[in-house]
Amino acid sequence: EVLVDFGRWTRKMWKSIAKVLVLAVAALSLLVPLSRFTYHSRIEAEVSPVKDQLLSQSELSECKAEFKDGAIVAGEDCQDYCEQTLELSEKRQSILHDVREGNFAAKLLAEAFDTGRGKDQSSKIASLYG
Repeated sequence: EVLVDFGRWTRKMWKSIAKVLVLAVAALSLLVPLSRFTYHSRIEAEVSPVKDQLLSQSELSECKAEFKDGAIVAGEDCQDYCEQTLELSEKRQSILHDVREGNFAAKLLAEAFDTGRGKDQSSKIASLYG
């Protein structure tokens, strides 16, 4: 028994289906720029002020640190500075994760883009301090 006889569908029915598909694709394509806007807005509001303040401490910007067992290890005079930069990196990573989790289309495209570049956002912090 045939459940749907596509031969009996009218041109009007096919046009309606095509319109729905076009609208769905258009809606999904708007989600990506919206996610990028959200990401950049949050970075500008939550990360950039702290980053600018840290960068203004030019005497500490040359500090060297290591990432061992989930903690940062630096020289005595650099420990606070390096911990703040680690916190800032983790904040950026958290924002990235939140934005991607909030929009499945943007998440899929971003992960495909990262894969194409050979990047792994989940291990970025460890690579910065490793």
